[in-house]
Amino acid sequence: MAAATDRCPGCGRNFTPKGFVNHLRLSHDPRCASARDRLQPTYPKEINEENHRPPSAIDVEMIDLDNRSDTGSIDPDIEMSHCEDNTIHNRHLQHILEDAPVVHPPSTQAPVIFDSDADDSDADDSDAGESDDDNNQNQALRLETQPMISGSDGNLSAHQSQSPEVQSNPTAPFVVRFPGAGEALETRPSLVGYQLYANGLGADGNGPLEWAPFSTQLEWEVARWAKLRGPSSSALSELLQINGLSEALGLSFSNSEQLNNIIDKKLPNGLPQFIREEVEIAGQKYEFYHRDILECVRVLYGDPEIADVLVHAPEEHYTGPDKKCRVFSEMNSGRWWWTHQKELKRKFPGITIIPVILSSDKTRVVLFGTKAAYPVYMTIGNIPKDIRRKPSRRTHVLIGYLPTTQLPHVSSTASRRRMVANLFHHCFSRILEPLKNVGETGVEMTSGDGITRRTLPLFACFVGDYPEQVLVSGCKTGECPKCDINRKKLGDLDTPSSYQDLQKVLDVLSTFDDNPAGYSAACSEVGIKPIVHPFWETLPHSDIYLSLTPDILHQLYQGVMKHLVSWVTTAFNKRDLDARFHTSETLQLLHQSLRNFHANKHIFVELGIREDFNLPKLHSLVHYVESIELFGTTDNYNTEYTERLHIVRVVGLLTVCGALED
Repeated sequence: MAAATDRCPGCGRNFTPKGFVNHLRLSHDPRCASARDRLQPTYPKEINEENHRPPSAIDVEMIDLDNRSDTGSIDPDIEMSHCEDNTIHNRHLQHILEDAPVVHPPSTQAPVIFDSDADDSDADDSDAGESDDDNNQNQALRLETQPMISGSDGNLSAHQSQSPEVQSNPTAPFVVRFPGAGEALETRPSLVGYQLYANGLGADGNGPLEWAPFSTQLEWEVARWAKLRGPSSSALSELLQINGLSEALGLSFSNSEQLNNIIDKKLPNGLPQFIREEVEIAGQKYEFYHRDILECVRVLYGDPEIADVLVHAPEEHYTGPDKKCRVFSEMNSGRWWWTHQKELKRKFPGITIIPVILSSDKTRVVLFGTKAAYPVYMTIGNIPKDIRRKPSRRTHVLIGYLPTTQLPHVSSTASRRRMVANLFHHCFSRILEPLKNVGETGVEMTSGDGITRRTLPLFACFVGDYPEQVLVSGCKTGECPKCDINRKKLGDLDTPSSYQDLQKVLDVLSTFDDNPAGYSAACSEVGIKPIVHPFWETLPHSDIYLSLTPDILHQLYQGVMKHLVSWVTTAFNKRDLDARFHTSETLQLLHQSLRNFHANKHIFVELGIREDFNLPKLHSLVHYVESIELFGTTDNYNTEYTERLHIVRVVGLLTVCGALED
């Protein structure tokens, strides 16, 4: 008889009863997360602080700061209920949640715990004086997130304490939401996205909505073929100008220009048009293009495709209800969002912060020559990272093209470098101008589900490689763009350092208009180049030295790892590194590794991922040691070689034969 299974309403996969609950707890799939939210119990507003106990083991524990005791415990008498619209009747779910032990994958490394002076009362309203001064927010963050250094004894500094034994699974954190953040202004959803577009088409009487803005399926198919599979624009125009062809097909366009007008003007694009501006430097004019960044934020925030996963409030994540170990994952689980929400809650009660993430990278567009492009991209931290990293979801918006000129008409090298930097910051300032205007007032925005909130778009992160970070921060090449460590001590872990003093830098930047002659010397004293009004100077609630983020691609993969490979290659030699061999001792280690796997494989059964391991490929690992002892290392008999011959010999031969037959 087949074992009882439960089907996940999100991804549609089948699991054992126990595996189904663990799947909901561990899955990062937004569809499964939505199902998890529907199945988890809800807690009432009133929490009894007496006779409390830790909450039951459940998929994701979530309580509101307003509804918890000082110890974070929950009343044991709370009645557990499920949503009425829950269409899943799982006969095993409640039994498993109450009686069965919760299985957590073994952790090989305890997560880092950062000391924090903030307690549960951080988010509560109090009579303590609060200031909206940006420096207070930045100072609070800087105290919590100073660069991690070691003391002379090699021990970690005070802001990183020793990690206790992990008692829960970080992938299913205990979540504390910031109370009141992300409040809706209207309870009745408005028409947005596809509904608004469909209503507009119906009002215009454009015929069947499923083929709009084209009148028939045939016309839509022709347009689709022309743009995805068809010939060049001129060839399409010549084809459609054949006498009677457009009329016979019932097309509303007779050339490629008319088709482009339909696509550009009648299809919903959402993104604003590019604006062209000119900048004059030393008698030469240079142009750059940009979109209204505020409208681009509005489009991303209002995308109906991501409305169900959009995040509107900061959260604190912990490995368990004891709240001893923080978990950092999505942007809303970080300290930046929480700290700004706390500092701004008095001035903007219920505000929804929209973290704006910017990126720029100058790149060549030809293999030979100097033609280049300087695109600027933008996304928002309310969108989960799993969605943001997929280009197919179109959650990064191209908001501008910066000038790529190196100002060849300026003879002085030093002057030319300063002008290029000032040109960059001037253009960036023009692009970010709308954020400055709403950063002190907020703006109403409607998400893709039709709910309107008062939002505050704030510059949060700048993503770029080292040259971009140097250009943005104004430091000199060879220095750290974030902290004040001496460039000759960059290789020392124990050298104390702190973030650059933003207030001192801002004070110096403000003296340019009054004392241009002494501006360069003043900038040098605070460790920056003489940039004239960098784009981040007047951005509200921002700290550029916190906003410069690590760059995994260039710093790790193409940076540190590349250096390590080069150093190791130099220390040995390429021949030794490429040598592949085993000793009797390493073969014993190989065998022991296989035994370790089999000793711990039961975890996949307990999680409901596998019922058995009767796989021929898995069993084949038993014979690896013997085969290596008989015939040498595995690269003597790898199918990779013959697979490559398929491409060189077989596929090439078939291609030639096919050409001869034609």
